[in-house]
Amino acid sequence: MNAEIVPAHLFKALLNKDFGLVPVIEKDLNSDYYYILDWVDMQIRSCEKSMSAISEPPLSDAAEEVFREADNYRLKLDEEELTPLCFFASLITPGVGFSFEQLKTFPISVNQLLALKGAPTYSNIVETAGLINPSSTSSFGKYCICKNEERQKGQQQVVIGFEHEISVFFEILGQKSKSNLMITGESGVGKSALVNGFVDRILSEDVPSFLKSAQVYELDLALLSADANYRGEMEDRFKGVLNEIRQQECAILFIESVDKIMDKNGMFYGLSNLLKQ
Repeated sequence: MNAEIVPAHLFKALLNKDFGLVPVIEKDLNSDYYYILDWVDMQIRSCEKSMSAISEPPLSDAAEEVFREADNYRLKLDEEELTPLCFFASLITPGVGFSFEQLKTFPISVNQLLALKGAPTYSNIVETAGLINPSSTSSFGKYCICKNEERQKGQQQVVIGFEHEISVFFEILGQKSKSNLMITGESGVGKSALVNGFVDRILSEDVPSFLKSAQVYELDLALLSADANYRGEMEDRFKGVLNEIRQQECAILFIESVDKIMDKNGMFYGLSNLLKQ
């Protein structure tokens, strides 16, 4: 009697013993399979109900996001095809199928699952790349990736073009007030590449004088939410990032997928009030 197929339905199907996850959950991850089953049933009971049974309910947006994220884990785990573990990792990633608040009562973290398969956890990946300093006490070091260093290390492809768009960057960032810009467009049109091209111009000093010493930092929402233990901890971490920005001579904060922060039902919505200031 649910109006659409949501992540909880996918999770319930995945927990069928034919998929082979029971030994992984009970032996490898030392968790209670039946507790997880009850947890998923509780999520299903909280789903929006339909007035009548729907024979072929559509996938919800969140369910489609689970499939997309599962394919990302397929690449990370070096699998040739989507496996139950890919979907398991996707479903327990905060902000994909379930919110951070919902997953607080779930006994397994995605990093535990990745470590089990010998795959680097998300935070380990960026540490290995040398883009953050894990021992740093600064918020920049913990939750941001320096785009200048990333480009200098040659870890991204060379960007060609975008001269007109980057000139618009200069105009907006040079304003005395309201010097914030938002890049919009369909997936795959080159929004991230545009930012990389802008950073390349800074490194080559082919920018107006007020931007020649600029440092561009990308806020990593996954790191910001990782292992947060209490309500409001993400907001406290973000306050630290913003305080350090104010101390910088010329720092630019880049937030990819900023729509997640504006989503009232999302786990990052508490950050939006801090951005308004």
